[in-house]
Amino acid sequence: MRGCANVPRYAAFMLLALAFLLPVFDRAQAASYERKARYVSDAASLLTKQEADALAEKLQAFEDKELIEISVLTVEKFPQTEDGIYTLLEDTYRDWNMGNTETESSSYRRRLQAFITEQNLAKQAQKLSLEELVQKYASLVPHERTKGRAVLVIFSKEDRAVRVLNGNGFGLAKGEWRKLYIYHFNPILAHGDMPAAIDLVVDMVMRRSVNMSETAEDFSIDSPGFRKPLDRFPLERFDRYVNDFAGLLSPAAVAGITSKLRAYEQENGTEISVLTVHSYKDVSSQESWEGFATEIFHRFEIGGKNTASSVNKGVLFVVSDGDRKVRIELGAGYTALYDTIMKQVIDSIVPALHDGNYETGISDGVAQIIAKTRADVSYVEWHKWPIFIGVVVFLSIAAAIRNRMQDYVAIHWLIVGSIGAAIIFICQTIFNILYSLQTRNRQYDHTDLNAAYQRLHRRDHHHQHGGGDFGGGGGGDSGGGASGSF
Repeated sequence: MRGCANVPRYAAFMLLALAFLLPVFDRAQAASYERKARYVSDAASLLTKQEADALAEKLQAFEDKELIEISVLTVEKFPQTEDGIYTLLEDTYRDWNMGNTETESSSYRRRLQAFITEQNLAKQAQKLSLEELVQKYASLVPHERTKGRAVLVIFSKEDRAVRVLNGNGFGLAKGEWRKLYIYHFNPILAHGDMPAAIDLVVDMVMRRSVNMSETAEDFSIDSPGFRKPLDRFPLERFDRYVNDFAGLLSPAAVAGITSKLRAYEQENGTEISVLTVHSYKDVSSQESWEGFATEIFHRFEIGGKNTASSVNKGVLFVVSDGDRKVRIELGAGYTALYDTIMKQVIDSIVPALHDGNYETGISDGVAQIIAKTRADVSYVEWHKWPIFIGVVVFLSIAAAIRNRMQDYVAIHWLIVGSIGAAIIFICQTIFNILYSLQTRNRQYDHTDLNAAYQRLHRRDHHHQHGGGDFGGGGGGDSGGGASGSF
């Protein structure tokens, strides 16, 4: 019994010991890697010699031009935790002495050595003027480097992932890599072979490094102390049917939705694409949620390259967990009636999205979009019962008036005149509706989306869980469909 009483105590001790040893074990996994070359250390053998040499040559040329040191390391597998991965980054960055201005690059050494060994200043002085000699010598002297302008990029073979660490020389821009992991690096590595993916990722790292270097030094004159924002990389379409950048869907859910959308497109040619993001402001400069959806619709060429065509039947289904918003963007081939239909779809899935059941909400939304677009609902079919009831009521009233007012000709004509005026008013209303539909299908410059939406007289409707914004329009550059908040 005494041994049993000590079991909880022993268990608590083991848990504490395990909690202490896990970081140690993870740090042990983050073994140090030898810097076999200045630019590329391929410990996981992901690159051929030719590929490694080409990458190193590109990074060397980049350092010569931009004075930013970038080094690439490949490993078999990352440590199990993010803390362990970050420890690996920091230890490697420190051990490799990256960002140290006292460490001359091989290009500087080579150029200076070539000048010293191949040129004789005395002989050159006899042939060149002093100005020419000074200019030639100055071109060979290393430029002043800012300490900490170095970036370490580590690729994991087994994880098909990448992590990046930059030095303090980039100022407040340090750590601006997470958005690129989510929206660019991870999809690139997941959808391409590793050598090609590594080359693409390194290209983006170089562009981001230059941008970070510029913004770190660019203080606003009007607002001292505030740097301009980093340039955004445009969102790319890595998959035709599902681009789950926010990670809201399991692999099984992605496979199921993809299978349905592929089969449906093969059935009747309707292209439906699902997109999830953490926040549209991470990847777009658009001020509005509707503007972002329209921008992506055009960039992804949903429904075909001519996204403004009247035969475009593409559909973009977008969900943002950070913004708590959902939108169904429609091609120009849909009438404004489908704005109402898609609004009903959004209203039906908002409760699931509100509760965090993203797989259920997105899967149900896809199923309903397929059903609604397959039906190809017309205006008459959608309003057939109201139209039928209205016609019956009108004929009944007209017949009753005629039977009762046969002896009162003046009153009869007064009533008929009133009905005629009502019919004229109804016809005028129908004309205005048709005119508004035509206006909605006009092609606006999508750089001025806010003005376009004002011209479309977009209305806001509020429902449970925040409701949905009824963003109207028949597609095209003006954007059509429906939005919702959860």
